[in-house]
Amino acid sequence: MEKFIKAKWLEPPHSIEYGTVPSNWVEESNGSLWVCWPKVVNVKPLILSRQIPKKDWSRFILLKKYGSGSSFSECEMIPSANDTNEDIDNENLLKRKNRFTLPYFRACNQKSSCGFRKDGNPTDDFRSCLLYEFKLGRNATQAAKNICTAFGEGTVSERTAQKWFQRFSSGDESIEDLPRSGRPLLVDEDELKDAVESDSSQTCQELAVRFAVSVETIRLHLHAIGKAWKLSRWVPHKLSIDNKKQRLTICTSLLSRHNVEPFLDRLLTCDEKWIVYNNTKRCYHWLSPDDPIPKTPKPNLHERKVLLCIWWTTAGVVHYELLPTGQTITGLVYSAQLQRVHDLLLVKQPALVHRRGVLLLHDNARPHTARVTQDKLRSLDWESLPHPPYSPDLSPTDFHFFLSLGNHLKGQQFRDQDAVEMELKAFIDSKDQEFYRSGINKLDLRWEKVLDANGDYFDE
Repeated sequence: MEKFIKAKWLEPPHSIEYGTVPSNWVEESNGSLWVCWPKVVNVKPLILSRQIPKKDWSRFILLKKYGSGSSFSECEMIPSANDTNEDIDNENLLKRKNRFTLPYFRACNQKSSCGFRKDGNPTDDFRSCLLYEFKLGRNATQAAKNICTAFGEGTVSERTAQKWFQRFSSGDESIEDLPRSGRPLLVDEDELKDAVESDSSQTCQELAVRFAVSVETIRLHLHAIGKAWKLSRWVPHKLSIDNKKQRLTICTSLLSRHNVEPFLDRLLTCDEKWIVYNNTKRCYHWLSPDDPIPKTPKPNLHERKVLLCIWWTTAGVVHYELLPTGQTITGLVYSAQLQRVHDLLLVKQPALVHRRGVLLLHDNARPHTARVTQDKLRSLDWESLPHPPYSPDLSPTDFHFFLSLGNHLKGQQFRDQDAVEMELKAFIDSKDQEFYRSGINKLDLRWEKVLDANGDYFDE
């Protein structure tokens, strides 16, 4: 197999084609790659004559298996065409028998480094033609005339040809534009990265003013350095230094204890949540242009709601209550609830009460830390695990159970408390034991994430 390089060449009457040629035809000159096409008997350069060869087709190599983006690729040699009018498979053959090229044409040594611009103006290709004419010793007038003959009137003006010939004569044979004055098109990406990382909330407009470039230039360079514009997420609280230290201390203690003697299967966790009767949410609709947009009424400022209190372990829900309207959680109410949960545990999970011992995980709400509550926990012989303040991300009821329940209730409306309780029971019955086990077993991983975040809230 022989190596080939991707290249482009002129086709009659005005098109530019792309394909591959043997790499040993390629020569480097003045920083550009040029391909020397083998001489063909009785054939003149295309730019001087539109004569199409009628013989010696064996000099035209047909190629297939076009390169897949790299500079060089292996291509298979296939038989050359003969002088007939038969059609050749255009999908696999990149050169056809009725094509002829310039003796020299520029080759592409990198992806998308040459070819038509987006506006359809092949500027670089005509500059290559001007350089080719200059190399042949012609003057600017002759070069402009030859190019216009091949590609149509007005393709290259004589004045443009003179400007480029003057540049070539000075020894500069580059066909790239010289740097211009005015607003720069490039930005120092290291400097841009430092600016963004010092204040990630800066907009493209602000950065464009700072670097004296367009907004689109800033946007392109931000994508190039791997930045994306993302909305900040809500967190429960702005943690102070003391809050972070508390999270670190408690998570370190719990994680160390768990690593020595796993205890998550002894955990009883609980929390409270308001359930509103009207859970209607706005949603998107697929509509025709003339269809009216559906309307969704805004919820009332003071929606009807009921307070849910729930206790559960890795085995499932132990007990839940919907408090009567107007009743709130106090130390006395919470203590009475703990007694009811204890009685149910004796029936549902007696081994947890008598042998392993209950570890209660609840937050630092005032009813949970009241003196009457602490007295009740001592009388029940339950151990209360420490829980850092402002940390719903470390409460399985918040980050697991209530999250799933909220998704389940989305869009639903209830007439009364009985309807709420019926739907709540249906939700609990739909969950298997693995749902509850997986929720509590995420705790040790979350404690580790707190340590990795140095006590701050971590990314989910």
